Amino acid sequence: GVETPTCTIPCRRGVPPHLTADLLSAVDGSPILQLPMGELHQHSHLLEQGGVATAYSTGRAVTFASFCDPWIQNSVHSGDKALAIDTPSGREKITFEQWKSVCLQSKVDIASCFGEEIDATTGAKRNKRELERGLQWVNSAVADKVASCVLANVQGGGNRRSEAAAIAAKSNAHGYRIGGFGFQETVEQRYQALQEVTRVLPASKPRFLSCCGSPPEILQAVLCGVDVVETVYPMLLAQQGKALTMEIPTEEPTRADNVVPELCQGC
Repeated sequence: GVETPTCTIPCRRGVPPHLTADLLSAVDGSPILQLPMGELHQHSHLLEQGGVATAYSTGRAVTFASFCDPWIQNSVHSGDKALAIDTPSGREKITFEQWKSVCLQSKVDIASCFGEEIDATTGAKRNKRELERGLQWVNSAVADKVASCVLANVQGGGNRRSEAAAIAAKSNAHGYRIGGFGFQETVEQRYQALQEVTRVLPASKPRFLSCCGSPPEILQAVLCGVDVVETVYPMLLAQQGKALTMEIPTEEPTRADNVVPELCQGC
């Protein structure tokens, strides 16, 4: 099992950038390796024998096939019969059936469902279309057992997030991926949207959040009930040769009842 709250470790070609094998093996528990669908789709011929465990030597790690590439914002584009995703060699179209085939070949533990990326500014018509076909896709994916844990997409513009959360909660999904963030929304807008969604989604199933994953965003997400944050922030810092430091107060806060709202709204 995976202890939560936690963050994913994003990969490139099956390998976490800037993490040596001995350092990764020293991570407590089972780290979640996030594998973008664009790369899995392009490397599907390598996955036919043994899936990602053999092709990428993932060891004891939990493998997570994310439909969106965490390194690229807004990487999923809509079509009537197929969606366009970013791969190492450019943008390619993929159908729902192709996505299921890649997931089955990969033998991943977790898969976020096939679906378009919908942000808070998306119009009503596009929102409605994605809600309707999103429910069909996730129930089909669960029925075909494309992964041990299939995540339903929860996103949308305006008041559609609450509706999307209610639909996802009634689906057969094993968990949820809260997406559509990172598109210039304010801290207050993100906090309000997370509160609306997590009030609806059952706490008994894992909730994933796709965002940049800076420390304030992670704190806000955890305080709002998110279990797993998909983040590239530590890897981006490593590319720049930087490290995070943190001062932890040694005294108990005098107004404990105000800690949560202040942290949430001040992120």
